[in-house]
Amino acid sequence: MYRRVALQGKITGWLFEEKPGKRAKFGKYQDYFRSLVEHAREEDPKLVPSAVETTDFSLWRSLCRGAVLETTNHGVDVQVIELINRWRKKEAARGSEAGLPMRQVYTQVRSALPTMKEFPRAL
Repeated sequence: MYRRVALQGKITGWLFEEKPGKRAKFGKYQDYFRSLVEHAREEDPKLVPSAVETTDFSLWRSLCRGAVLETTNHGVDVQVIELINRWRKKEAARGSEAGLPMRQVYTQVRSALPTMKEFPRAL
């Protein structure tokens, strides 16, 4: 984010672009992502146990699902997890009504920050 905003001066548009205005596909970064997972394992084996294959990781699903699983396992309330992940429903709606519960529609992010902090603490 620092490179994108401070060095490149970009404040709108896709974070990962193939060319200006065109979103890059996850597959383009898959091998690089897996090399970063391998590097993390080398730096601290507790982060990625040796029993886990780095080929099992995917930008498409690993990070979001892993975070939800970890926070669920650590007893984070379902409403907190839904609050953090409400962007998924908005993205899936693609411009139409997202079908969010009323508490999520009218919750201002700034007001929910104390509650939202429970999510990363469990990771």
